[in-house]
Amino acid sequence: MECPGGHGPMAHVGRFLVCGQCGYQAECSARPSPGVSDSYQRLPSILAIPLAEFAGETHPVMRLHRLCDAVEIVTRFCTIVALGELRQRLADQPLPNTLLEALQPQIERPTFGQWRNMLATIVEHLARASPLVARTARLRRAPIAAGAFGGQESPGEAPDRVA
Repeated sequence: MECPGGHGPMAHVGRFLVCGQCGYQAECSARPSPGVSDSYQRLPSILAIPLAEFAGETHPVMRLHRLCDAVEIVTRFCTIVALGELRQRLADQPLPNTLLEALQPQIERPTFGQWRNMLATIVEHLARASPLVARTARLRRAPIAAGAFGGQESPGEAPDRVA
């Protein structure tokens, strides 16, 4: 189904069709066809929409554009989740000054690179206190993430530091 605002095809998210540009939603009683949209239905819509748009795009340049959108949204989402985890662990304590000093310049102009840096900084801080987070943080150095997240492909090397 096309967006009534003329923005093109809408993505299936759960029982709804959603326009990724204007946010228009329409309830859809029919199940989406198996394949592209089905794999994203269990994700939160903020992640499902850009990922479904990427998967459904056929033009190579627009596909790259959709992939960039999806990577940026996933990075922002992960940053917010990591910050929430940190706030929960700190309870009523304020964020450590060293962490605030590292995050404040990044928030001023939040480009994709700044979101990536904030995520790396928060995850590094969380990894000091949690072995599970430390193991998960190593994923950003996996070959598939190396280009987007600046990780290193060699598992024996120390993680890159973000100032």
